[in-house]
Amino acid sequence: MALNRIQLVKGLEDVTLCEKEACTFEVVLSHAYIQGQWSRDGVPLKSRPVCRIATQGKKHTLTLTRVTVADMGVISFKAEGIESSAMLTVKARNIKIVKALQNVSVTERESVTFICEVNWEDVDGKWYKDDSRLRAGDNVKIKCEGKTHSLTYKSVKPEDAGEIRFTAERVSSTATLGVKELPVHIVKPLRVKIAMYKHRALLECQVSRVNAVVKWYRRNHEIVPNRKYQTISEGVYRQLIIDDVGSSDEDTFTCDAVDDRTSCQLFVEEQAISILKGLSSVEVMEPKEARFKVETSIKLERAPKWTLNGQILCPCPEIRIERQGTSNRLIFTQTDSSMCGTVQFTSGKSKSGSSTHSYR
Repeated sequence: MALNRIQLVKGLEDVTLCEKEACTFEVVLSHAYIQGQWSRDGVPLKSRPVCRIATQGKKHTLTLTRVTVADMGVISFKAEGIESSAMLTVKARNIKIVKALQNVSVTERESVTFICEVNWEDVDGKWYKDDSRLRAGDNVKIKCEGKTHSLTYKSVKPEDAGEIRFTAERVSSTATLGVKELPVHIVKPLRVKIAMYKHRALLECQVSRVNAVVKWYRRNHEIVPNRKYQTISEGVYRQLIIDDVGSSDEDTFTCDAVDDRTSCQLFVEEQAISILKGLSSVEVMEPKEARFKVETSIKLERAPKWTLNGQILCPCPEIRIERQGTSNRLIFTQTDSSMCGTVQFTSGKSKSGSSTHSYR
């Protein structure tokens, strides 16, 4: 019976290694196909990805991968009265930065790569931009090849500028990413705008960059937002809103993006004007005054045009032109025979004509 008693042919040996390394503990028994139990500090171990337990004939093995300081302790094997133990010592790795990050300045839309090298392989590294963790994506590529870690922006944007930091456990390296913005250009220019009288006019253009700063001008005068003017920036669109437009608002407007600009003309279409009471013929004896009157449907925004025989009349000592509400008057304060002819009143598309005669 004594010849069949299981004996320990090879026992466990102490192991010392660094974090993240792997080790294998091995026990050889005198008999094959014996069921054994592995433990650490008395706590049974079960097979899993980082702790593999295997038996091959008389040999029993325990393999630990990517060990940590928490794995330290007494490793034991027991099987039918046989027991063997050894000490597992795990040392913290003294990770150091071998090649630090370098400051980089690039132009918008260019590619840029940051490289950091440490003194150990299999190091978990993390990348940050201004304290925000960076993750791999369509525009951001993160790689680790041996001891070298890299971060690549495929197409840099202005908002990517800032501090870039690489950390590996207890060490880190930082650098600055500077981004030179491309000149702003007008993607979609302003177009001629026709606005209805007393309504709102909207002028809009599209710029090449969301953060582009623009200024609006009327002729050469900068527009300051107020009750009349509103300026809006939405994404790449820039808008100017003009409230309660009138004929005096007809002008050239410009959106200036420093590197590029666009202009357009604003026209105001007045409300339809109709003549309620037109001109009547007048006969006077010179040098008495002659009066002409026209009643329109609305108060005129623009001054009407009065003509005599096709010649435009302007106010002077002998001619008075008056407007009050919807009433429009032309007065010849002193007449003579040379004034005989056709008088016409014009406002927009509305006209009224008559004739006047002077007698000696």
